[in-house]
Formats: sequence, C-alpha cells, structure tokens
Amino acid sequence: MTGIQDISPRQAKAITALLGLGSVEGAARATGISVATLWRWQRNDPAFASALREARQTALDDAYRLLQGSALVAVLRLKNLLNARSEQVQLAAARALLDNALKVAELQNLEERISALEAATEQTPRRTGTW
Repeated sequence: MTGIQDISPRQAKAITALLGLGSVEGAARATGISVATLWRWQRNDPAFASALREARQTALDDAYRLLQGSALVAVLRLKNLLNARSEQVQLAAARALLDNALKVAELQNLEERISALEAATEQTPRRTGTW
C-alpha cells in the first residue's frame, strides 16, 4: 500500500489542501500548485492517487468516530428536551427521537434480511452450463 511517505512534501501539502478545502481550484490557490498539475497527479501518479485515497479514508474514519461519540450526547439532549417548557420544543424532540428510532429499526431489519439472503445464496448450489 502506498502512503504519504511515498510522495513529495509538495504533494503532501496538496493532499492536505484538497481535504481541507474540498476543491482542486481552492487547493491549487492555497498551495501555489497549478490546477492542471493537481489533476495530473490524481490521474497519472499512482502514489499520489493512493495517498489521497488513504487520506480521505482516514478523514472519513475520524469523522465517523466523532459522530459515534456525539450520538449518545445528542440523544440524551433530545430526551431532556421532552421535558422542555415549550410544547413546540417537546414536539420537535419527540419527532426527532421517533424518526431516528424508526430509521434504526429499518436499517436493522434490512441488515437482517440481507444477511439471510447472503446465507441462502451461499447454500444454493451454482448452476453450470448454459440456460
């Protein structure tokens, strides 16, 4: 696997800018590297492309961990808002909690169904030959 150590410091700076700014044009302005060069590195330089993919995945993993850690705090806050003085706030909190509970139930149901389908597919003998 290619990593950040396999690219130049200039390319590493470009990756940081691409992740932070979200656009090739913005990253080019911030780093003083031409837009054409950034596109060329992404298309034609396997080490750069791999390091960029790896950096993006790391950023997504970090963001996901932050979301997971904040989810419980958010649910507890919504739960506390069920006791708010304002009925509008109570209603909004109740709706948010119910909507998200239903989404979780749907996702769990889909996951179970997919697992059952995968298990059934693995047990079904494959046909060989033509129809």
